[in-house]
Amino acid sequence: MAINLRSFFSGPEWAEVSIPDWFKERAEALIGQLGDDNPDAQVFKDILVAGRIELEAVMRADELAGTTQNPDVFLLAIDIATHGFTVLQMIAQMVPWREKAA
Repeated sequence: MAINLRSFFSGPEWAEVSIPDWFKERAEALIGQLGDDNPDAQVFKDILVAGRIELEAVMRADELAGTTQNPDVFLLAIDIATHGFTVLQMIAQMVPWREKAA
């Protein structure tokens, strides 16, 4: 089943999506389970190094979620997208809307 996680990240370019507190522990445990050289682990390692969730990482997580057979990898990719969506939704609510002049 293909999932378009990128659709969650259509917010403003200036909106930075930081990694949630729970991510580091889960990612490190999963990386340890998969092994440092596992290609699935690389997405999560890159997010840890960056300290934020960038669009490129989301695109890679999207691909990974659609192809992995590992339920833990799938769930972490989905949780990353959900976190990003929540952050961007909160940011969008803070941006004031202006009506066009007639």
